Amino acid sequence: MTVRRAGRNRLVVAAAAEPGTTPAALRAHLASVLPRIQVPRHCFVLQSLPLTDNGKVDLRALRAIVEDKLESEARPAVRGPAGARTPAQRIAHVMGSVLGLPDFRTGDDFLARGGDSLSAMSATLRIREAVGASLSLSDLYEHRTPERLAAALGRPGAHGGGEHGAPGGDEALSMERDARLPADLTRLARRAAGAAPAVPPRTVLVTGATGFVGARTVHRLVTSTGARAVCLVRARDDAHARERLARTLRSQGLWDADVAARVEARRGDLERPRFGWPRPEWESLTTGCDAVLHIGGLVNFLLDYRSHRPANVSGTAEVLRFALSGRPKPLHHISTLGVLDRHAAKRGGAGGRGLRPPRRGPARQRLQPVQVGGRAHGARGAAAGRAGGGAPAGRGDA
Repeated sequence: MTVRRAGRNRLVVAAAAEPGTTPAALRAHLASVLPRIQVPRHCFVLQSLPLTDNGKVDLRALRAIVEDKLESEARPAVRGPAGARTPAQRIAHVMGSVLGLPDFRTGDDFLARGGDSLSAMSATLRIREAVGASLSLSDLYEHRTPERLAAALGRPGAHGGGEHGAPGGDEALSMERDARLPADLTRLARRAAGAAPAVPPRTVLVTGATGFVGARTVHRLVTSTGARAVCLVRARDDAHARERLARTLRSQGLWDADVAARVEARRGDLERPRFGWPRPEWESLTTGCDAVLHIGGLVNFLLDYRSHRPANVSGTAEVLRFALSGRPKPLHHISTLGVLDRHAAKRGGAGGRGLRPPRRGPARQRLQPVQVGGRAHGARGAAAGRAGGGAPAGRGDA
């Protein structure tokens, strides 16, 4: 059943179970078989369920029992910020208050005890005030217990300037650094200047092929042109990569024998140098591909720049490196967030201030090869902006 607590609906389960069954054991079992979002916030084990005269569960009486137990849980005094002497205790107090769990301890896992994205956002804001430290939502997801989070906040550099391991890094400085093109890409771009791309392209590297946009792009590519697609997919190996790609296309009614014969799946990861490929594989594909469609990336409005950076900034730089290595190749960087920008510009919304609507729709614009340092720098800067802003929650897979 659902109950209303602290302005939000909470999922509650009450069950009659064998003697010795604890609420924690019940919740652990449910967590092992249900999606995390469906795991009840509160679990109660009763000796028996109340029944009506005809032997059915008396939901009204059961709700009264549950409400009474919830009130009993909330009555014990919980040390507030003044009484919580250590940062871990103050964090535990905040997490417990957000989740409505007065017994929340410093070793408890925030997500395992019922935290979700909305409560995590609330907890992040309140923890900042409670401990006086710079904190992001990603820090809470990475360090899910008060003890671990307090330890991370206590490390040198945690209150500013940290980037990969410590919370609270200065995002503006990080984006400024990331907007500068690495020296090796500048050299590659100069070398590639003036190179004539293969027209029409015969082999195209595609990232993000297992996302919604990516899957449809791959299908359109191989069914309306003579090109074949080499798809970069996060997977255990190439066979698993092909299985994931086929499953995605099949789920959208886009998989058939003709498509299967024109697509190739390679396991790889945007976040790793050379996509995690051995150098011979990298060199073979940089020479064998004629163009790149870059669609993959992490997109989530709730996560910060530091969380988006590996896939969206470093990943885009690696895609640029691929496009400029071996045979120089046109790079088409596709971002759904760009559609929102154009829509806001056309509507005159706040998100479109200072933006001019394009004269032609995105589908009709001719995309040019990445050939010079300035153009590559622009793509790099766009990647930094994309990582900072996010997009509708989800992930265009790499």
